[in-house]
Amino acid sequence: MYLSFLKIQINEELLLNESIQWSRVIEKKMKHAINFSALRKAFKSDDISFVIIQQAYKTILKIFNLMYLNLIENNYRLKIWREDTRIILKKSNKLNYSISKTYRIITLLNCLNKVVEKIIAMQLSYTAEINDKLLNFDQMKDRKQRSAINAVLNLVHDVQIMKSWENTLICLLLNVKEVFDHVALKQLIKILIRLKISVNLINWIKYFLQNWVIDLAFDDKRQKSKKISTEIS
Repeated sequence: MYLSFLKIQINEELLLNESIQWSRVIEKKMKHAINFSALRKAFKSDDISFVIIQQAYKTILKIFNLMYLNLIENNYRLKIWREDTRIILKKSNKLNYSISKTYRIITLLNCLNKVVEKIIAMQLSYTAEINDKLLNFDQMKDRKQRSAINAVLNLVHDVQIMKSWENTLICLLLNVKEVFDHVALKQLIKILIRLKISVNLINWIKYFLQNWVIDLAFDDKRQKSKKISTEIS
């Protein structure tokens, strides 16, 4: 779907510094990523659940740290980690099942891959919080210690200010996620480079959004695996 991807220039000294940074990140966040994963999450056919991973991590902690450090630094994801199985389920007590909203989709997870994703997500979140140029101050969703309550309080505050000034306030609500439901990878990489995001994170995002294969299962029938161009998560 895309032409040749942008080549990211990697300075060896920068890469060395980031290697030290990632080792610290993994040592600090690995335990949280594994121990705070939902034990009842549906997992893939490899039968490796979070319960098994938690017990293994307690026994071979250093091996886990070393393994994930090498995977992240080398932007490597196993082929099986790029295979996504999604099951379409009917929602209960619906009158008309010809409407798409009467169904929901669950994803069978590869739990070992999910640990990597959690580590990357935590690092992205940390990067966004310490760099005030990445997110707008009023950005609420998916940020720590911010919720819908904070958004409502901000709106009420603005209404009260406009009311005290005897002005009229217009509030426009947009569902941006549904309008922009596609990730243009090439453009995303350009933006990340312009924002001076770390090379490791850019490379990981680039590789994460490529070469996904998806299976769909519905009513005991399974669709043949199909390659998709972009994954939104």
